[in-house]
Amino acid sequence: MANYESLEFNPAILHSLRTQLAYSASEVARLCKVPIDRYNDLEAGEAQPKSGELKKFAKFFRVKEFSFFRRSAPSKSKDINFRAHMPQYKGEPGPILDAIEFASGIQRLLISVADTRSLRWTRNERSLTLTSDVEQEAGWWRQNLEIEDTTQLEIPSHDKFFMFFRSRIEQRGISVLVYSFDEKAFKGLTYGSKEDIPVILINSFKQQKSSRTFTLAHELGHVLLGEDGVSNPYEPATRVERFCNKFAAAILMPKRLISLLLDKRKGDHTSNSTIKWLSNKLKVSMEAVVIRLIECGYATGGFWQSWKSQFKGYLPSEEDLGGGGGSEEGVDQGLVKLAHFGFLFGQLVPDRFRENGLTGMAVFKASRLKPGYLPDLSRAAKQRLSEVRSYDGT
Repeated sequence: MANYESLEFNPAILHSLRTQLAYSASEVARLCKVPIDRYNDLEAGEAQPKSGELKKFAKFFRVKEFSFFRRSAPSKSKDINFRAHMPQYKGEPGPILDAIEFASGIQRLLISVADTRSLRWTRNERSLTLTSDVEQEAGWWRQNLEIEDTTQLEIPSHDKFFMFFRSRIEQRGISVLVYSFDEKAFKGLTYGSKEDIPVILINSFKQQKSSRTFTLAHELGHVLLGEDGVSNPYEPATRVERFCNKFAAAILMPKRLISLLLDKRKGDHTSNSTIKWLSNKLKVSMEAVVIRLIECGYATGGFWQSWKSQFKGYLPSEEDLGGGGGSEEGVDQGLVKLAHFGFLFGQLVPDRFRENGLTGMAVFKASRLKPGYLPDLSRAAKQRLSEVRSYDGT
């Protein structure tokens, strides 16, 4: 056990870490289960922390305990100020900080093994702004990603459509990760959107597969805007989040396709049976369908809240189907790892890490993936890409 009795606690470190992450003193005290008066004394330098308190603060801020005895604080806000994107977030920062660190490590690894000149993303000249015509731009990107209406309608399941949509995005040089971080308030994040290989991370914790598709489209909007951030598309709190929601809805559910489907459907367009039918047809969550019905004029603005109220705070899109990347095969570790790390990682890292001077340990440190799984991952990526191509006959 570390003994810090001979060292001098630096209260400025505690203050700096708290303000970097935009937490109030009362929030940190509450979440760390330290009385507020005691916390204020610690931050003011009028008291010395006990060993248990140091452990709580270190875990909360994701730093080492000895960090509180240094002259300057570690930087925690240089990558993404997630509180600016999610001002209503009341939980601990740890899971989000872990997700940002994970995305950062994967991006560095991918850039180190890729020939970025060959990636389609580096040649992309069509970006978005908050004043862009969302419907028009979403239509252009739907065509660019080669998402045909018939293909979307004929793919047999939500899981397979997510794989198809993910593969289309990754073929453009954008990495898509799916990992479980123990905080359902954040659904996804975009990291390094202005770098050669942007990274999208989907948090699979208590997020149904159909919801992940909408989250992925939402994060694609972030990449095209060049706006890194942490998101919950189902609680949009900023202009950027609302714009990305509109983009996601438009690219996955074009107005003409919604109209075409509803023309074939008798009865109330806002009934749960119709919403579920559209959800299964389009392979998106029921809540995403509700959002789009409002945008297309089939429901009033207040319908979203009234629809959610019937589920008593536990929406169909928030069923706990377990963590991880969504693979149901289980026994095939290549497919399990592919579900986590995606097609771009599976195509680049296994075949190129050694020729770029990296060791298996370097790959593990950046990705948490044991080197022994890399051949299985490479095989699974080829296998699944072949399956994806069969959906549209390519």
